[in-house]
Amino acid sequence: MEDVLEVYHLPHDPDYPVVCVDETLKQLVVETRVPIPTKPGQPARYDYEYERNGTANLFMMFAPLEGWRHVEVTDRHTALDYAQVLEYLSDTRFPSAKQIRLVQDNLNTHKPASLYEAFPAPEARRLFERFVRPGGGEPSQIVPFSRRFGAFVRGAVVVGAMARVSSANSAIGPRVGGRDAGANDLPHQTSPN
Repeated sequence: MEDVLEVYHLPHDPDYPVVCVDETLKQLVVETRVPIPTKPGQPARYDYEYERNGTANLFMMFAPLEGWRHVEVTDRHTALDYAQVLEYLSDTRFPSAKQIRLVQDNLNTHKPASLYEAFPAPEARRLFERFVRPGGGEPSQIVPFSRRFGAFVRGAVVVGAMARVSSANSAIGPRVGGRDAGANDLPHQTSPN
C-alpha cells in the first residue's frame, strides 16, 4: 500500500505518467414503457420495469496528474480486452512516455500472460516493459480510484438507459468529456493528516 501512496505523491512527469485502471460489469437495460418527459418543476419519470439486454464491461482509465480520463466499453471482460486497453495506453495515449506507472487491482486477467495471449511474444514483451506496477497491485491500492469510478458509472446509468454497448458509449462519452475540463482539480493525492 505504501508503494502506491508514494506514487500518488510524485510530481508530474510526462515521461512517467501515473495511470489508474479499473473495470466494472454493467447490466444493459431497455425501457419497457415510454418515460414521462420533464415538465416545469418536475423531472422526467421512468417506470421501474425494464427488459434485460445483456451486459457490457467498462474499463476506466484515469491519469490524475495529466488531467485525463477515458472509459472504454467492451462486450466482455477477458484477458484480450485487458491487453488491448494496455496497448491503447502505451501506443495511443502515452506513446512518448518512457514508462507508464500503472495502478490497478489484482484481478486474474491483470497479468503479463494476458499480453502474451493477445499479442506475439516480442510485442507482448515490449508492452510489458512499458508499464511499472508499484507494489504488486494489491486490491486495497485502488480503493480511492474505485470509489470515484463507481460514482461515475452510477451517474452514467442515470443519464440514460444503457441498452447496448453503443448506447453505453454515447451515455458515457459526454460525461468523460465534461469532467476532463476540471480533472486537474480532482483530489488525487493523499493528505498527510
